[in-house]
Amino acid sequence: MTMQQRTTGIAKAALSFLALLVLTHRACAQNASKVDIPGYGDKYSVFVKQLEAGQTNINYTEFRQSFLESEQFRASSNQKPDLGALRKTMHELMKTSNYAEVIEVANKMLNIDYTDMEAHKVLRQAYKILGDDANAKKYHDIEFGERRREDLPSGLAGHPNRRGVLHSGHARRETCEANPG
Repeated sequence: MTMQQRTTGIAKAALSFLALLVLTHRACAQNASKVDIPGYGDKYSVFVKQLEAGQTNINYTEFRQSFLESEQFRASSNQKPDLGALRKTMHELMKTSNYAEVIEVANKMLNIDYTDMEAHKVLRQAYKILGDDANAKKYHDIEFGERRREDLPSGLAGHPNRRGVLHSGHARRETCEANPG
């Protein structure tokens, strides 16, 4: 075998290996860890199962309320420090554009609290960047379903000074600020 044949063989092997890595990375990114459906059999668990299946046309007020009444809510109160650490890790990974790991961490956050809108937002963005339109749409619909105006408490939805709805861990709080002059 000549030196040129050996070099050509090595180059072909390297290209094959790189192609395999690219395909594997894409497959891993799209099949990254999934959200675990809570096994409690309560209303919240049913909602999570529906949403993960892509059935996003639900009553989000009822969904949020079901979380507060669920076994998962009680379990998640012990995992609040974990949620904060995961959120920090997710932000660090976003800076490095490591979308497969961003997806994995965001899914871990949703395993603790599926009502976490930031995790849904980040999943939407990561899947969009990776070209996974089905998951991008699903998490878009969930994120904006949780922010739907008609789900706000009566009196706030039509309030002219409504600035936004913030999600803070396990509870929502509405903020209103008067418009200047």
